[in-house]
Amino acid sequence: MPTLSICIPTHDGRADVLDRLLGTIEEQLVTDVRARVEVCVSDNGSRDDTTAVLDRRRSTLPVALVTHRFERNDGFTPNLLKVMEIASGDFCWLLGSDDLIAPGAIAEVLAVVDAYPAVAGITLNRYRVNVFDPETKLHDPPEELPERADQLHVYDTVHDVFSNVGLLHDYISTQVVARELFDEVMRATSAAQLAEAKHFPHLLLLGRMVQRRPSWVWYPVSLVQHTTGTSALDEDLDHDFTSYHHKIVIGGGEPTRRARVVNRLLKQQYSSSPWRGFWKDLYRLRNFMWLKHKHQSPGRLAFAGLTATYCLKALLYDPQPLQRVPWLVRYALKGRRGDFRALTPEAWARRTG
Repeated sequence: MPTLSICIPTHDGRADVLDRLLGTIEEQLVTDVRARVEVCVSDNGSRDDTTAVLDRRRSTLPVALVTHRFERNDGFTPNLLKVMEIASGDFCWLLGSDDLIAPGAIAEVLAVVDAYPAVAGITLNRYRVNVFDPETKLHDPPEELPERADQLHVYDTVHDVFSNVGLLHDYISTQVVARELFDEVMRATSAAQLAEAKHFPHLLLLGRMVQRRPSWVWYPVSLVQHTTGTSALDEDLDHDFTSYHHKIVIGGGEPTRRARVVNRLLKQQYSSSPWRGFWKDLYRLRNFMWLKHKHQSPGRLAFAGLTATYCLKALLYDPQPLQRVPWLVRYALKGRRGDFRALTPEAWARRTG
């Protein structure tokens, strides 16, 4: 069984860039690496030369090339799940077919996996290159990266993982995940929950992996070239990423009597958020507001309306609603300002008793 499966979901129109990516992978498959790696590609019903590319690369790659082809484009979620399903490695490196990996990246990832075999996953650093300006390399701003991002970190609490690399989980090509744990979480996740995640099923699944095994590595070397300007989803992602974060994670407790009545009247399905775990919703609100401000730049009136929506939700559904409103306003403002300082779960427990 290989140590590392390089898992590439692809779709129509990506034949050339897929071939380019497979070429950079092939260049790195030196003798001492070959026995530990496989390459897996799931093709989402391509009508271009993808099949021919895969047939040609199958004869040149010195490792197993495992493939699957959908007869039609069934969307990103089935394609992502299928490429993970056909993999057999201990860890899976998810790679977008239009991205590239740095020289020596495979050997470095194997070294990290060898050093930390029990973690749920690894997030790699990256740089971005737009196809319309290929000479310019852009690095993520410091506020989007972990503290002391130039150093390797191993986070071992849910709080530390989400606080440091949670925002980076949106980009699949920098994620290396423990395959068996991913499969376990995938089996426990319903089709409806995956549909709610829309273009970001990996956010839901990686988040649940962290909850089950809060152990994650940040690797500071930029091993991935994130290619921008090629995705058919680019126009949608500004909206879907923030709305996904908004909808998928708020609540989660047993509904109060008030919540059950309001849900019945409004024909909704919101759950209550327990007071002892309210810090999680504050983190999520802060992150949502930061993403909203970063991607969509809502004006002050729109920001006030969003904050009021959260406060109204607390008043309608949650226990101790009047105590929550000042906290919600405070953390909404933190998100707008990009202020990621926050109470730790332990400090929240002491404060709330």
